[in-house]
Amino acid sequence: MAEVTWYILDDRSPAIQWAPPGAWLSHSAGREHNGTSTMSLVPDASVTLTFNGTGIQVFGTITGQVNHEGTPAFQYTIRDADNNEVAGDFWPGSGPTVFNYRAIEETALFPGLHTLAITNQSPDGMFRFDYFRITGTMLPEHNLTATDVTTLSPGGGEPVTSTVFAIPTGDLGRGDRSGEQGAQGVNVATLVVASIASVAFIVGLVILVIFLVRRRRKKRAVIEAGEFCQPQVIRTHDPKPC
Repeated sequence: MAEVTWYILDDRSPAIQWAPPGAWLSHSAGREHNGTSTMSLVPDASVTLTFNGTGIQVFGTITGQVNHEGTPAFQYTIRDADNNEVAGDFWPGSGPTVFNYRAIEETALFPGLHTLAITNQSPDGMFRFDYFRITGTMLPEHNLTATDVTTLSPGGGEPVTSTVFAIPTGDLGRGDRSGEQGAQGVNVATLVVASIASVAFIVGLVILVIFLVRRRRKKRAVIEAGEFCQPQVIRTHDPKPC
């Protein structure tokens, strides 16, 4: 039986086109995939992604603190080479912030190339795009930017998951970078502790060497001063002990 491959493109992947320049903001949160997401406060800002397969899912974070006022977060179309099209929109509703929310799920597409186009409809940033999960064959431009690649057989068996190198990109805009700053702080702290431990080891080694050298010199000085006598030997012709 043919194998089915799922793979994930993080919002940082250069295979995803965010337009126009400056309309999208990067965001950092520890509960999001790879700690990042992307959002827009500009109506009609767009996201475009070309993929080869039979399905795509879009996951993100619903920011429940905003007033939706009857506006969809975004609208989308999926079009193939024969101009077959699937269209829809996403209404987040009201409630608390929700991570890892599946906003788009189209899994019955014709095999082949498809272009997903998403248009932002809200000036409130109601939805942050986190990652795209694609069912199909990985395109060359996706090969070095995909993560969490899972291959399984429709006939059963355990899925096999591997991690593929993800190419980082620069900031899309001004956003919360606290997650990255926290990671940098941990790295610096680790380096400081390691440096202190190394210095302490070297200092201890130097002290030990100095101690041994001084002890040896002291022992030699005592011997030369005649403070140690030879073992007692009693001879018949010399009854005096040492």
